[in-house]
Amino acid sequence: RDGLREGCRGAWGTEGVMARNTLLGAEVMLAVVLIVSAGTAVETLVRLLNTDPGYQPSGAMAVELSTSERYRSEVSFLRAMAEEISTIPGMRASAITNRLPLGDDHSTRPVNLGAKAEPSRQEMVEVRRVSPGFFDAMGMRLMRGRLLSETDTPETARVALVNERFVRRFLGTAEPIGRQLFIQEGQSPAPAVIVGVVNDLRNASLAADPQPEVYLSVFVHPS
Repeated sequence: RDGLREGCRGAWGTEGVMARNTLLGAEVMLAVVLIVSAGTAVETLVRLLNTDPGYQPSGAMAVELSTSERYRSEVSFLRAMAEEISTIPGMRASAITNRLPLGDDHSTRPVNLGAKAEPSRQEMVEVRRVSPGFFDAMGMRLMRGRLLSETDTPETARVALVNERFVRRFLGTAEPIGRQLFIQEGQSPAPAVIVGVVNDLRNASLAADPQPEVYLSVFVHPS
């Protein structure tokens, strides 16, 4: 019995200690991996939280409305709705848009610059329809030119705004104000004149770079 006890103690003292040390080493390695992973996740989160989305989300509220095709294309209905929303107590600014930032819904259209529509030179660009108060409500910045206005109507010249990324990608150092672009909607491309440039929005995600965008008045181009 004494010999057996001594033999067992010896086995545990050698192989058992080795096994225990191996397990302890594995636990330490796993703990280090978890700590490193957690640190990376925290670093990524901090970086995203410090990323400028291009708008001011503080104090903002978005309400999504689902309407029939008849109302989506009815300018008088859209104007009446915008005016009614603006009368809500405590409302500083309000606007209508067909696309919100950081959403899954996108509306890209073939667009090209020039004196005439050239299908061979078209680029796919995000086209957003907004009411003139959109940029104020979102806390966006006008970089050049002017914003959309209530005086922009279907009877006046067709105008558009573009973002900074649009200018950098398609115009470089050329002056954007006054340039004509064509937006392919339906059977024929619709011309519009660039009257202003606004800052970039991050639309896909905070981690993704902003993409070229065109802004049209929802009161002139409702759908």
